[in-house]
Amino acid sequence: MLTLRSWSNWCTISLPLRLRQAFRHSSTGIRTLKRFFNMIFSILPYKESYSEESSGAIALTVENFIKTSDNPEETIVITGKKPNKPNTPKFITCNSKGIFSFSRTKKYCEEILKIIKNYPDAILEIHNRPSYVEFFRKRCKNKIILYLHNDPNEIKLLKSVALRERALKNSDHIICVSQYIKNELTKDIKNDELINKSSVIYNINNKYYEKKEKKNQIIFVGRLTEEKGVIELCQALDHFFAKDNEWTSLIIAHYSNTTDKDKSSATLNNLIEKYPSKVRHISRCSNQEVLEHFSESKIAILPSKWNEPFGLTVLEAINTECALISSNRGGIPEIVKDAGILLDEITGQSIYQAIANLTSSQEDIIKYQKKSSDRALAFSEIKPQELLKSLRDRLKNKPTKI
Repeated sequence: MLTLRSWSNWCTISLPLRLRQAFRHSSTGIRTLKRFFNMIFSILPYKESYSEESSGAIALTVENFIKTSDNPEETIVITGKKPNKPNTPKFITCNSKGIFSFSRTKKYCEEILKIIKNYPDAILEIHNRPSYVEFFRKRCKNKIILYLHNDPNEIKLLKSVALRERALKNSDHIICVSQYIKNELTKDIKNDELINKSSVIYNINNKYYEKKEKKNQIIFVGRLTEEKGVIELCQALDHFFAKDNEWTSLIIAHYSNTTDKDKSSATLNNLIEKYPSKVRHISRCSNQEVLEHFSESKIAILPSKWNEPFGLTVLEAINTECALISSNRGGIPEIVKDAGILLDEITGQSIYQAIANLTSSQEDIIKYQKKSSDRALAFSEIKPQELLKSLRDRLKNKPTKI
């Protein structure tokens, strides 16, 4: 791990020495300059975990792109939380201590600024935080990419047209993880020049897992919250298990806060008490373990009630060849297309009916598993990597407008 102190020492002592050594041969010197000055700093929200056992969608996206890159060494991840098992080896932990949220944000950005001020040609990829974009735009001349993983309508500094226009002006480019996100970002903006500063780059499907024999298991993965449709799913499973003896279910879910726990725990616990041999709950496990559980499940149900910006778990479900039941909301339809059953209305009855219809025909299960397998190929690492590399190369050769 590189701490701020060790990074500063490396920059002021080791880097000049390496450059002097490299310039003994001009071709080596050019390659060294490119490697050290055309870097990518991938800046996570200060609360975002970059550890294998607790990675969220943002960390997993960053990890996937780094691990499939032709030049993984060029990207250094910056996080505010020291990871136990970092997703990738090149990262820096910056101090974000403060009494209030705004002071932690300021402290975090100030610590990052101490690092990047020595690298004016480095690209800053800022994930989900337009406030960080504003901070660095005022203080440095680096190219800045804002990487949006969430619905702009739910991000404080993007909730109005004026704020979204300001974010587009402050950023050299904005990457959206789905067309749904881009549509929400550019909605009601009339300036084509600003609209053209945004583009869609889907997440990568590059996780390898051990293929297992599928069993009669229904799996759910996500936060244990109302917005994920957990209560409706439990109602559907209650109805389904009352009439069936061959299937079981696995709920991999954790509470994100006390309010969610109070609302969700009773429903899930009642279901477990009623069907102890059919319902299993795992609070947390690594992303690799999640893929293994998906791999052995015939059906995945991800009935989100909110507008999912992308649906990384949905992609994992189709990548592991599950027959998928999900919702027709947010970015999910463009990810799934016809590879799954998408519900317009999320209720206990609608989910139950979808389960009953699907499990009544083994042929239908196999059909949707095959569709999942075919659809997953659209998210292979090649095209997203090409789009990201093309964007980075274009920005490296373009003057920054302040």
